[in-house]
Amino acid sequence: MATLFGYAAEGVAAPWADELGQGAAGLGVLLAANPLGVAIGGWWSPG
Repeated sequence: MATLFGYAAEGVAAPWADELGQGAAGLGVLLAANPLGVAIGGWWSPG
């Protein structure tokens, strides 16, 4: 059940990008934002 919510954002990203008037590039930015944030946060965090 937890994986359902983990992938829900990917299902919402395409209609949202279309509503914002963005094309495939806008969709790619939306889908890449979360993994990029995780990678930067993992590198940045003290530990």
